Amino acid sequence: MKLSKRLLAMLLTLVLALTLALPAFAEDDPPEEPNPAMPVITVQPVGGSMAIGELITLRVEAYIPNGDEVGYRWYRDMPHTDEHYSAELTIQAGYVGVANYYVEVFNLAQPELKVTSEAARVEVYKVDNRTLRDRLYGVFVNALALSLYSMYGGPLVFIMAPFAMLIYLPVMTIVELFRWIFK
Repeated sequence: MKLSKRLLAMLLTLVLALTLALPAFAEDDPPEEPNPAMPVITVQPVGGSMAIGELITLRVEAYIPNGDEVGYRWYRDMPHTDEHYSAELTIQAGYVGVANYYVEVFNLAQPELKVTSEAARVEVYKVDNRTLRDRLYGVFVNALALSLYSMYGGPLVFIMAPFAMLIYLPVMTIVELFRWIFK
């Protein structure tokens, strides 16, 4: 009798486990049909790098399968930019830094139907307008001053620094001459 009670308990446990597990094996609901009024982005905006003062244009291409008109709203990082309702956004770099721009594409007939693009990273850098000659002169004078300071101490640096020009100018003239010849 003891064996049959154990067998009955095991059978009941198995039946209970199968009853609970069967819904997990049931067929999933069929996939929903895409909403023909939902915008579809075909070309994502692409960022880039630019110098201060340059222009960059971000573009997105989108359509709505049922033919409704598409609306656009551009954003920069989190804050909302000025209202730009075009597929293109032209930016003039005003300061050094990095920003992410993205666009919200929506159905003008049903504005609640919207999709957001991937972020386009725009990096703005500062241009060094100094010539090669000016940059090399700065490196040369700094190296000479540092070596004189480490060898002889502070006062000699201020006495010898003006004489660095006498060495630098002929060397740079030769460098510029070679640059001109091998252009």
